Amino acid sequence: MNKVYSFLLTVMTLPLLGKGPANDHFENATILTGDVPLHARGSLTDKLDRFRATKEEGEPDHAGQKGHGSVWYSWTPKKNGHYRISLRGKNPAMELLLAVYTGSTIQDLNLVFRHKNLAHPAFSRGKKEPLTDAAYVEFDAVKGQTYYVAVDIENEVYDRFYFHLQRFRSPFNPVMEVLKPGSSWEYLLATNDEGEPVDPKKLDADFYHTWMFPKRYDGPEFLTGNIPIGYGQLDFGKVRSNLGRKRNFLPSKNKRFTAYLRTKFTPVLDINSLGIEGVFDDGAIVYINGKEVSRFNVTPDKDPQDWQTLAIKDDPTKWATNEKVVLRNVIGGLKLPANVPVNVSLSLHNCAANNEDLGTDLRIYALSPDAPTR
Repeated sequence: MNKVYSFLLTVMTLPLLGKGPANDHFENATILTGDVPLHARGSLTDKLDRFRATKEEGEPDHAGQKGHGSVWYSWTPKKNGHYRISLRGKNPAMELLLAVYTGSTIQDLNLVFRHKNLAHPAFSRGKKEPLTDAAYVEFDAVKGQTYYVAVDIENEVYDRFYFHLQRFRSPFNPVMEVLKPGSSWEYLLATNDEGEPVDPKKLDADFYHTWMFPKRYDGPEFLTGNIPIGYGQLDFGKVRSNLGRKRNFLPSKNKRFTAYLRTKFTPVLDINSLGIEGVFDDGAIVYINGKEVSRFNVTPDKDPQDWQTLAIKDDPTKWATNEKVVLRNVIGGLKLPANVPVNVSLSLHNCAANNEDLGTDLRIYALSPDAPTR
């Protein structure tokens, strides 16, 4: 009886002695071969979905997060170049972590940077990527150098994922990130004593000539908060910052027009070109030191000094428009000297007076002198 019991116990416990995915440990990283673009399917569990990926002793926290278990890939490029890795979970609830390293052991890994002259590490939190729904990194790769890619999970939703590596031609050639997504901005939606939006020049006669310059401005008070700023439910998330000074604020119908945002940065080097990535709902006019430099989804004929200026409506039969995703807009000829503060301002425009959401999030880079204007 004891022998039978012992045999059954052994059989029942055998699966618990199994291993996780084949590339669970750094030393067993799956080698990616062949010409780019490379596509791969991966999983954070084994083939029978019994054993989950684990975290090794000495393994770093990818993207600054503790994580719950990683798998590894290695890749050695055949050519120098700028490359992009994107990662999507089969289960949309997966909050993936992605990071790229060099090194020879789990203890001596060196985090790679997205651009050779840009102090922005090559890691990504799928949960926190503000301008895309995928975890992704870009980085400059050197021929013959082996890179190690870690895929981890932030919220314990273990499932399969899709891995894509491609050569990526970036017109940016950035040298510094001057404004990050989620950064602090001042913002204003001009309202009367009843809290209803009004033309700001009714409250401040020279508003349109001074609102971009905090030292000269003496109109309605700007609030301060982190972008995304606006109101309503946007595709890239619910806007937390409160344009109307009240929780869950939504202006009355026929009064949902324009909001004003401003911030500043001080460059540590001379800048001739800036690059913008962003999401704009529904459109924006951007200014550098009070000079208009770009429009997103607002036609050239629209008056920037009219608070009722509207963005382009994708479908005239509907109130709403699609959010505008701007991946690479380059502004040249700026001649911004190092160590001198730069004022960045934008007016944010709705596509209709009854539209129920308005908002933006964006990042701005300083670019190298040879970045093309687009």
